[in-house]
Amino acid sequence: MVSTSPAPKVTPQEDPPAVPAAAGVSGGRGASILQEHALKLSMVSIEKGGVILVAAEGNITSSDVDPTSTNPLQTLLGATWCTNRVLLNMELSGYIDSSAIGWLMSTQKQFKDAGGKFVIYNVQPAVRQLLDMLKIGRILPIADDEAGARKLLAEGGAK
Repeated sequence: MVSTSPAPKVTPQEDPPAVPAAAGVSGGRGASILQEHALKLSMVSIEKGGVILVAAEGNITSSDVDPTSTNPLQTLLGATWCTNRVLLNMELSGYIDSSAIGWLMSTQKQFKDAGGKFVIYNVQPAVRQLLDMLKIGRILPIADDEAGARKLLAEGGAK
């Protein structure tokens, strides 16, 4: 038996509303993708002695750091970001790629050139293994914990 009921009425669907664009990015769907993958950094504290504690959250990949855009630390700390003494807690970053390594090295150079200091600590074992294999610790101070990071900051250099 063949059904003779009319075909269901199809209504055209509207495009979803545009998401506001990230700074320096034109609006549209691409902007929302960039916003979802921005490097998540948060300021934990600014101490009397001038030490700034910052925490990274999530994996750090090429979609998080763009060498042609503003350094995420500048966005967080302001124009004189690289003149500060910053400890970056990487406890919640379980994976980094080559772009993230480039960002860390570039950031370290900017701190050094401006007279600031930059130390990373609480690095996850898989990330630490990669950084150690590449001998990044010769350029960028890496500590096991916050106490070790403070000691490296006081000493003023990589291990």
